[in-house]
Amino acid sequence: ICYAYDAFLEMVGLTWEMPHYKPQEQPIWLPTEAEIDTLISATGKRTSIYLQLLKETGVRAGEADNLKWTGIDTERGVIYVASEKDGTPRTLKVSKQLIGRLESLRKDDSPKVFGERSANAMRSTFSRQRKTIAHKLDNPRLLQIHFHTIRHWYATMLYHLTKNPRLVQKRLGHRNLKTTERYIHLEEDVYGNEGNEHFICEIVKTAEEAKKLIEHGYDFVNEIDGEFLYRKRE
Repeated sequence: ICYAYDAFLEMVGLTWEMPHYKPQEQPIWLPTEAEIDTLISATGKRTSIYLQLLKETGVRAGEADNLKWTGIDTERGVIYVASEKDGTPRTLKVSKQLIGRLESLRKDDSPKVFGERSANAMRSTFSRQRKTIAHKLDNPRLLQIHFHTIRHWYATMLYHLTKNPRLVQKRLGHRNLKTTERYIHLEEDVYGNEGNEHFICEIVKTAEEAKKLIEHGYDFVNEIDGEFLYRKRE
């Protein structure tokens, strides 16, 4: 059809150029950790566990929907996340509390942790509960929190703590570092000059590794997914 239309325009002496649509990028809005925790504590059991999983791992909602019981290692405290949206599969450490809460959902009739209900059903349930909580607490900001909002929060906080874009890329399952860079800019916008000091960051898993870092002047910062973050000024 396009070729015929171009031929017609040429015949009558007119020209036409196909318009190019460039979607306008919207700013990323971040909730506070307290607001996320409010929803985790006030929603129903299944929704609460789902939200805690998103908060601790930063997985996509689709990855959480597809999490299977065979993907939970209760002994090691890790979950195995299948890839979605051309992402990469990954193994993520989670808290013992979350493992226990996930286990409380176990049933024999579904291989999936959150059952066979559609993703839209989970979103609809969350939307209703969120509206009730926001009204009860008179906090309209809660209405802006969606499943993917928690992933944005996780990525931004992880970069703020580590200043390690490669680590954020790995945890989020991004194949391209450019996808991760948005959270670097977002962290800079949110925290301004607070993070302008330059640090060397190291992540270790054992007490012996931690001891060596301390001997070289590193300070403990935080524990993330069972790994320990240390840093020192350059």
